Amino acid sequence: MKRISQCEMKRAEAQRAKAGHRLTAAVFAGFFLAAAGLAQAPAPAAAPAVTFSAFQVIGNYNIFNADRVGYIPGTAQVRVDTITLVGTLQSERGRVALFDSSDRAYRKGFREGEKVAEFTVTRIADASVELTRDAKPVSLALGQQLRRPPGGAWTVGAASRRAETTAAPAPNLAPAPALPSDLTDPVRQLMEQRQKLLKQ
Repeated sequence: MKRISQCEMKRAEAQRAKAGHRLTAAVFAGFFLAAAGLAQAPAPAAAPAVTFSAFQVIGNYNIFNADRVGYIPGTAQVRVDTITLVGTLQSERGRVALFDSSDRAYRKGFREGEKVAEFTVTRIADASVELTRDAKPVSLALGQQLRRPPGGAWTVGAASRRAETTAAPAPNLAPAPALPSDLTDPVRQLMEQRQKLLKQ
């Protein structure tokens, strides 16, 4: 084993000390330069406040709206006001009629006695709503809509495209094919259950 002399040990300690001093000096220099840079850097500009108008594009161009109409070049878009009954809800605080509309103010739930455009909600049933306007009752079934062309009067219109797709009658299905005779009992039971469900 090699013996290290005292002289070599002192030399190694001196080198370690010099390296430590250099590292300490570099760290202090870095802190000093960083502090000087922060003092001279201009304050960052405040971020502009985010308002509702920044998100308005989502409602205006909602690609999931089944009633939206694409732009047709050369034609003027005529806005028809619509208010569609999309559902009813029973809660602890009473019944609520849920509406969708071309006007954002009416895209919400209304209770009996509240006004929807020029109409007052008088009664809410499971699948319909009774409205009154100028003491005249108007019944609106689930999926039906009130329509008003520009300068015209409100009328009860046909069901919207969304309601037509959900209320379409089920197509007549062909009779189920006979089950093969080589099926195991569990598979046969599952297939029979499926056929019963399809017939309902």
